Amino acid sequence: MRYIHFVALNRTDDRGIGYHFSAANSQDILPVKQTIIDMIDARGIKDSVSYQMVPTEGALLADLQRYNPYFRQFTYSDTVADFVDTLTILQSLDAVDVAAYLHRTIKPRLTSFTLQKVLYFVYAEYLTKFGVPPFRANFVAFDNGPVEKDVYRLRKWQEHSLDDNYHFEEKVIGSPHEDLIPFITDVYAEYGEHFRDMNDEAQNLTHRPGTPWSEARQHGQNTPITETAIIERHRFEQI
Repeated sequence: MRYIHFVALNRTDDRGIGYHFSAANSQDILPVKQTIIDMIDARGIKDSVSYQMVPTEGALLADLQRYNPYFRQFTYSDTVADFVDTLTILQSLDAVDVAAYLHRTIKPRLTSFTLQKVLYFVYAEYLTKFGVPPFRANFVAFDNGPVEKDVYRLRKWQEHSLDDNYHFEEKVIGSPHEDLIPFITDVYAEYGEHFRDMNDEAQNLTHRPGTPWSEARQHGQNTPITETAIIERHRFEQI
């Protein structure tokens, strides 16, 4: 018996994911494809999924993979919902993506101190303006201000990985969040010069009384700086 295999595929962050469905009648595939499209649209994420239909004699994913080994490189979700959940995570920005974009595009290249400060202010300005974080991050209170731990580790020990990371463009360009690019430019234009000298306390806006960093430091070094603290206290560190 002849079956039609429907496969939804995505590759982001060098990771390939997929969803597989097969039916004897191609008309049964159309609602499945539309469900994926509708769920992606509802999530407000970039629709970077490719869709393929392949006929074979067997109905199983293994039959498709035997027919064309290309499909073996992807990790498949059991349900449409699981596929879209995984896609949502892959398409969302993290702090390393944004830091790599800042690291590569701003000239002269930012010091580690300035990079961390600009990254934090992009996060805080966006969060307080729109009520949602622009990317996943884990800021903690270091001696000199808020520091995102993954970015700190990579910049210190694997700086080349930031040079090679183009995930920001991959995830943002063509997505509903493309306006983040001019937003970052505006934040850097407003705040970048305040953090050229890490020893200039007068310019270190995050060290003002009442800021999220100063409040977190009262509970010890490396205390997490929460979204709630930023929403409530970022006004104390704004220009």
